[in-house]
Amino acid sequence: MSAVPKVSKFKVQVYVIMADAILSQISGDFLECTICLEPFKDPKILPCLHTFCKGCLEKFIAKQEEVATCGCVVCEEFLCDECDRAHRRSKRTRNHEIIEVAELKEHLITKTSSVKSRSLPMCPKHEDEKLKFYCETCLNPICRDCTVLQHIDHRYGLLADIVSDVRAMIEDKLEAARPKVEEYQDLTNVVTEKQAELGHKSKKAADDIDAAAEKEIKYYNGLVRRNQTELKEKLAAITAARSKQLSATADSVESTLGCLSSTVDFSQKVVEHGSDFDVTNVYADVTARLESLLKGPTPDILDDISYVVFEPRTESKEREIILGDIFDSYFRTAKFTTLGATGRLGPATLGNHYRGQDHEHLVTLHDGIQHFTVPKTGTYRIELAGAAAGWGVYNPKSARGRGAELRGTFNLKQGETLKILVGQEGVENTNSCSVCHQGRQQAAHYHRGWGRGGAADP
Repeated sequence: MSAVPKVSKFKVQVYVIMADAILSQISGDFLECTICLEPFKDPKILPCLHTFCKGCLEKFIAKQEEVATCGCVVCEEFLCDECDRAHRRSKRTRNHEIIEVAELKEHLITKTSSVKSRSLPMCPKHEDEKLKFYCETCLNPICRDCTVLQHIDHRYGLLADIVSDVRAMIEDKLEAARPKVEEYQDLTNVVTEKQAELGHKSKKAADDIDAAAEKEIKYYNGLVRRNQTELKEKLAAITAARSKQLSATADSVESTLGCLSSTVDFSQKVVEHGSDFDVTNVYADVTARLESLLKGPTPDILDDISYVVFEPRTESKEREIILGDIFDSYFRTAKFTTLGATGRLGPATLGNHYRGQDHEHLVTLHDGIQHFTVPKTGTYRIELAGAAAGWGVYNPKSARGRGAELRGTFNLKQGETLKILVGQEGVENTNSCSVCHQGRQQAAHYHRGWGRGGAADP
């Protein structure tokens, strides 16, 4: 009977027996195939550093009828009686050390206290040659014959002399990876908090919508109900979009964290418990995987991604907005310029400039002065920039004077009015006024412009 089918089975059992000696130091799932949920049988490492049985050899091994009675320490094979006799007759293997299974199970652990100390494997290309050299050019263990044949011009050395440097290089990568694991763990917590905050604020906004709707129902029953549904759908769409974005971020964070954790765990176990061959054999894959993960971008979680509130309708708004509106950002903007008006603007012209913007109808004109009603109580950052008087941008002598500038932070209450003098004669004005509101849970951002002060004197 051929001994080939027994090779993998022997390796599986030997590795499992050896692993028992250090089981307290290695997690159970580290030695377990995630496909067959059994200890590894001829484990193979994929480029992603996940490990599985080679073809899940459980089915193949289960078909073998002969029971192993002994094992060859050199070949690392379990042998049945017939294979044992053939092994002892073969010229290549007659001098190998054969140990009975009972003796092997009883003394193997004390003889080999660590997986690190097991003998070096044989070269698959050259018989009777062990892989005791390491090619630094190819990043692979090689045998003596390999050094004078395939790797003659390469840089190599004894595996035992090089392995300490390889371990150190892997440890350096691990040192860089460990903080990354902590960073992604923190990101996981941030995402969880944002999801909870989004759910809380979304629920509060929905409750506010319901309360406002019930208050208005007796006046606008049908219209209010339709608007209520539209707002809920808008809120649901915003919430769903934000939740989807957060879920995608969470998946990305968890995926990267999983990859980092499994890679770090695997690399750590290899460094701590792997043989010299194991360490050098996986070095290229481990370092490539760690470098790939460390180069990956860190997800950016926006501060306002969980911001969603319901803003009830004010008396000054038109009836088309029955209850209010849903806002999913801290800042809202409105822009306005006098567009080179001569004299002060009338209500119609002023209204046209604000039409279709977030704050339409918040600005009115009284006696040539713009009146802006503060929509929410809070702290406003106001920036004003005036311009010099004049008629034409192509006539330098027509421009005289210098406009005033104002910057500051002001505490304003809802309903208060800001007054801005509308300019007289002047050219198109591209300057603007910016007001940024940071309330408790509300915020707004406004841009306003005005005509150039003073009259031109050609």
